[in-house]
Amino acid sequence: MVHAFPLLVWVAVTLVVGMLAAQLAHRNLDVRNMANSLVGEIMLFAYMIGIPFVALILGVVGQDLMGLGRSRPDAILGFVDIEWIGGLARVALAGTAVCAVLWLMGREQRKNTNPPALLLSLRDTLYDEAHWVFCFSAGALAFNDNYWGVLLGIILVVLEWVVHPRFVNRLGIQHGRQRLLIRSLCLLTSGLIYAGPQNLWLMLLADVVIRILGPRLLQPSRQMPLASVNPNANL
Repeated sequence: MVHAFPLLVWVAVTLVVGMLAAQLAHRNLDVRNMANSLVGEIMLFAYMIGIPFVALILGVVGQDLMGLGRSRPDAILGFVDIEWIGGLARVALAGTAVCAVLWLMGREQRKNTNPPALLLSLRDTLYDEAHWVFCFSAGALAFNDNYWGVLLGIILVVLEWVVHPRFVNRLGIQHGRQRLLIRSLCLLTSGLIYAGPQNLWLMLLADVVIRILGPRLLQPSRQMPLASVNPNANL
């Protein structure tokens, strides 16, 4: 636990800063204008991607804990062939199960669904997964166990969602509930992959597939194009 203390502090400070930033933005600024601005996007990038990257560069968190594998001569992006095969099998099983659940849920719904744009899905996947794996890594290092790391990480991420000032408002609308459902499934699937192959690349793959197919499976009969999306909804 002692050697994990610096990383735990980094993750804790990161979450507190993110929560405070969301509260201040909600209370003191025009959230819509800020969300659509370049400044808002830069802030979100710095929070979701920048902080984990700096921690990695400074050696606070290791490459393996961030799901990037190890530097080996026979490795492809940090993982050897057998690790890729086992990881892909787990992704296929998890992704099939999630998509089946969403499809069955979609058969019971008759409301419109807004499938997200491809670029937006890719951007949200990159931001969320970098942030989530950073949260997983703290518990994994502290307890020397990936499963406990995933459990602690999920608790921290859910807490971050719940204290967001717009959380209750999102639950009150159809699109908000669907987005929370799909994002929660992405988080659980990522946790499953981190606990096993611990491969960030596979986490990104599973995440973006669920984000793209999820809204369509929830409402396979009708689709409406997404007119406008808040690009900083995660902040």
